[in-house]
Amino acid sequence: MLPLELLTPVPTPMGDLSFLNVAFWLADAVTVVLVIAGWLTSLVILATSPVIFLTLLGRAAGLMACWSMARFRTLARP
Repeated sequence: MLPLELLTPVPTPMGDLSFLNVAFWLADAVTVVLVIAGWLTSLVILATSPVIFLTLLGRAAGLMACWSMARFRTLARP
């Protein structure tokens, strides 16, 4: 959920720029996807055999699963 602190006005000489806080908050998912896509693209280019590629892909999937579960646990606290 978006913290309320990010919705407070940010007065500047150019006007209120509070929308940038919200945009940066929402941009983390896009940034993660772009980094992972770049990593997978370089992995496909650099992999010398299908076994190495599948091993590294499996490790990446495991890391993403662990990261997702950790984020879910912090959101699901009572």
